[in-house]
Amino acid sequence: MRDGKMWRILSLGALLNVVLAACAEEFPIGCWTFMTQERQRPVEQVVRDWKDLGITHPMSPIFGIDSDRAVMHRMLELCEKEGLHLIVHDDRVHLRGAYRAKIEKDDAAYRANVEDAAAEWGRHPSFAGFLLYDEPHKQHTNAVFKAARVIRAVVPGKMCFLNLLPWYDWIHKFTGAKECAPYLDMMAKETGLELLSYDLYDHMAEGEFGETKGLDFYFENLREWMAFTMRNPGRRFWVTGLCASHASRVVGDQADYRWQLSTAAAMGAKGIIWFYPDHVPRPSETLGNVRNMPINILGERTEYFGRLSAENRIFRNWFGSEFMRLSIEKAAMVNLERGGIKAFSGDDDVLSVESGKRATLVSFFHDDDGVRYLALVNLDRRLTSRISVGVADGIEPMQLSYYRTYEKKSKTADPVLAQRYGMSDAGKFACTMAPGQLALIKLARRKVGE
Repeated sequence: MRDGKMWRILSLGALLNVVLAACAEEFPIGCWTFMTQERQRPVEQVVRDWKDLGITHPMSPIFGIDSDRAVMHRMLELCEKEGLHLIVHDDRVHLRGAYRAKIEKDDAAYRANVEDAAAEWGRHPSFAGFLLYDEPHKQHTNAVFKAARVIRAVVPGKMCFLNLLPWYDWIHKFTGAKECAPYLDMMAKETGLELLSYDLYDHMAEGEFGETKGLDFYFENLREWMAFTMRNPGRRFWVTGLCASHASRVVGDQADYRWQLSTAAAMGAKGIIWFYPDHVPRPSETLGNVRNMPINILGERTEYFGRLSAENRIFRNWFGSEFMRLSIEKAAMVNLERGGIKAFSGDDDVLSVESGKRATLVSFFHDDDGVRYLALVNLDRRLTSRISVGVADGIEPMQLSYYRTYEKKSKTADPVLAQRYGMSDAGKFACTMAPGQLALIKLARRKVGE
């Protein structure tokens, strides 16, 4: 009888864990969309492509003043059926609409337009929020501030998606701010937005530039945004990743997608939005400029569709909501220093990280209970790496498995490490990691007496 009662208690506990996991916010994966509603493939095909790509937060085609409302309603219905959350690009809400409504003089007309748009889409279960603007320059700043406040007031708790310029040494000419940190703090304070995004693709540049200066730009931006969220608790950021070859930036191998997902999550990003999977000709581009598209100009799925889909879905299945509930502490590198991220020199719990000649990203997180986590990324995009990690006394490393369970890592005694740090129980474990692969390890601390 007691055994039966215990079984029921354990079963209820397991059920509760499943329910809590289902309710937790999954790491969002979005995509930019540059179709207009009038120049898009059949809505059923578009939504099916998003679903099969592993996208969770797609951006809608542009809904213009004369667009067919029935098409947008159909898209929202299909997104609900597939479990997708649609970021609506409504021209009335977009900053273009704010300027047409003369928001800088008075926000009343713009507010009325946002209310109209919200009345049409905002009550739908699959409505995630509105797109506000992409890459505002200094002349847009005041209008962005006003528009964001209106959107937040009209659809509280919903997304007001604002994507900022990447930070370069010369970007102050366009932002009006001399340094990145105060600029990000100002944008968050004046808009009131909990979520901001940015884009940067130089790490995918052809040749040596992508591996040197481009990689510097990439990690400098990630480091600045990581620091931003640490200064501003409760704020989040998304990274715009590149999923198609664009000008001199090239994507081809499946590891290119994996590498971008892994590095973004390991540096504290709370979402990634891909630029851009669906090839729709834009006036500023020639057919030869954008290539290696997951969906080509004929509306056909290419081999890149399968590669991006696999990496999106593997990441979602593997890491789920784990990175959403963790707070980042710091980041370092092994065998590489880029973007102001320093070489790893040890930690109270993690004494050493070695990876031969391969570069490794090392970052630390903690959860609400104070439990610490180690994230490792093999930064090589073409070669496998064996990463050896030395841990301190009392640390029992447990790696997150594909089945979302933390499983104990085999730790071997290391007399050299133990002597160096004066720790009798210091030891090492290893991870063999594919190009761009991410590992998340719980640094469980053994209780006294165990």
